[in-house]
Amino acid sequence: MNFELLILAIPFGYFLAVAGPLAIIDLRSHRLPNVMTLPGVAISITAITTVAAFYSKWLELIIAMGIGLLVFIIGYPLARADLLGMGDIKLVIGFALPVAFISPMALLVGVAISLGIANLFLLPKLIARKLKSNSAIPLGPYLLLGLLSVFGYQLWQLSPVAV
Repeated sequence: MNFELLILAIPFGYFLAVAGPLAIIDLRSHRLPNVMTLPGVAISITAITTVAAFYSKWLELIIAMGIGLLVFIIGYPLARADLLGMGDIKLVIGFALPVAFISPMALLVGVAISLGIANLFLLPKLIARKLKSNSAIPLGPYLLLGLLSVFGYQLWQLSPVAV
C-alpha cells in the first residue's frame, strides 16, 4: 500500500466533500466560510507534515509551506483591496500545500485552469451585458473545479495504477 498516496488523499477527500456546499454558499453569498476553509488548511498541513516525517521529504515540506506563505503574502493585499475574498485565499492555501508538496508548478496550472473555467462561464455574460466589468464574482466554484482536477490528476499519477 502506498502510504504517501493515502495520506495525501485525505485533503483531497476533504475538499471534494465540501466542494458542493462551498460552491453553493459562494454563489449565494459571495463568501467562503472559515468553518469550511480553515479545516482544509489544517488537514493539508497535517497531511504533508506526516508524509514528510515518514518519508524524510523535508525539502518538499519547506517548498510547500513556502508556497502556501507566498499565496498568503500575495493574496492578503488583494483581499484588502477587495479584489479577492479572504475565503478564496484560504481555499487556495489549503490546496497549495498538498499540491505544491507533490509538484510546485501544479498549483500555477490549477489556478490557470480555474481562471480559464471562470472565463468560459463569465465572459459570455459580460459580452451579453448581463454582468458588469466591476461586478463581484464568486471565484470559489471555479477554484474548486480547477484545483480539484489538478490535485486529482496528481494523486492518480502517484497511484500504482498510473505507474
